[in-house]
Amino acid sequence: MGYLFWFWYAVGFGLLVFYRVPHFLGFSNGLFLLFFAMYAISMEIRVSRLGGSGSALYLYARASVVFISTMLIEAYGVATAIPFGRYDYTPVLGITAWGVPLAIGAAWVGVVSVCSAMSASASRLWSAVQTGLWAMCFDFVLDPASEASGFWKWSDSGFYYGIPWQNFASWFVIAFVLAWLLYPPRRSDKACGPSISAAPFRLYQALVVLFGILAWKAGLSAAGFAAILITAAAEGRLYDARRKVAKGGGRREANPRGQTKVV
Repeated sequence: MGYLFWFWYAVGFGLLVFYRVPHFLGFSNGLFLLFFAMYAISMEIRVSRLGGSGSALYLYARASVVFISTMLIEAYGVATAIPFGRYDYTPVLGITAWGVPLAIGAAWVGVVSVCSAMSASASRLWSAVQTGLWAMCFDFVLDPASEASGFWKWSDSGFYYGIPWQNFASWFVIAFVLAWLLYPPRRSDKACGPSISAAPFRLYQALVVLFGILAWKAGLSAAGFAAILITAAAEGRLYDARRKVAKGGGRREANPRGQTKVV
């Protein structure tokens, strides 16, 4: 799945940044978010072989819960402006249900999965808090760049490119609650500290960079600067996590293929 995602990412990056997506490839925007979710789940499955976080069936069931719950929240948001604010989706992202593109539910699956993997901790509460923070930070880049790209349109006024503050607060709360309920620490995390894989960090950074460049291209300099800071923060988090694992001595580090490396 990784090869397919990165191929699609490279093609999309080139088209979005240096040209534009041709009309006959309009379906590719939504498909990109689907591949993102599938790739994130595939990383969970590989890492679960080391950490014992559940079977593939369980992980797909968990992703389905995230998909359905976030689709319902988004549908309620489109209809009532609660909790995010007043906005509407355009046809760009493809097939919809209740006024929400199915690709948005897939995007939430990928975001919660990747952000929770970046937040691995022996503490369930701290892991959930970090997941919420990483998701919220991502949206500071995603939202203005996506509106500029025509994925959705805000009707509210707000402090940040017309986006209301409650949108970002809602991203934190939703990701926090889903992580708290569905993404407990793996048994290996409880036993010997968190296992660290660079793969979710690189995936997160790649998406931040993509939308950050789109923000720069649209003249949204604050979002572009935010992308730089968030990418650096993710790198710092990875470095710090690996340093702590190494300092503990002899703990295991998970790579995306579920293999074990003693550090």
